Amino acid sequence: MNFAYSFRAAAAVVTLSLAGCNACSNRGTSGALEPVQKEGPVVARIGTDVITAAELKQKLAEQSAFMQARFQEPAKKREFLDTLVRFELLHQEARRRGLDLQPRVQARMKEFLVEEIIRQEFDEKQAAYPEQALKAFYDQHLSEFVQPERV
Repeated sequence: MNFAYSFRAAAAVVTLSLAGCNACSNRGTSGALEPVQKEGPVVARIGTDVITAAELKQKLAEQSAFMQARFQEPAKKREFLDTLVRFELLHQEARRRGLDLQPRVQARMKEFLVEEIIRQEFDEKQAAYPEQALKAFYDQHLSEFVQPERV
């Protein structure tokens, strides 16, 4: 496995894991990392954290259909698990160094949290608009949606 592939795979796992990071708040009052209690069979142990079979299955389910098909073979699942382990090792090392306390990281976390609450609010509210209200709004603002053809 080459470095570029490993890096891309790790970046993909980073992106997918940010939303579901349940270890992001496991710093105790002393500032040290504390283990997160998880249920189910353990497939990997990384320092104070573990990856369970259920977590591995969930992370695989979050992948696109193409990627899910790619990871059906046991050897490829192991490759995916190795990527998750590398990601967790980097995460733990970054926290050990206190990088999570840097203002730039805190600002990004704040941005992510705001984006997440806006996404959740939008998704919840989206179903609250009846079809008639949407049609009425569209009809009232038709000029904003229909523009003449341009070359």
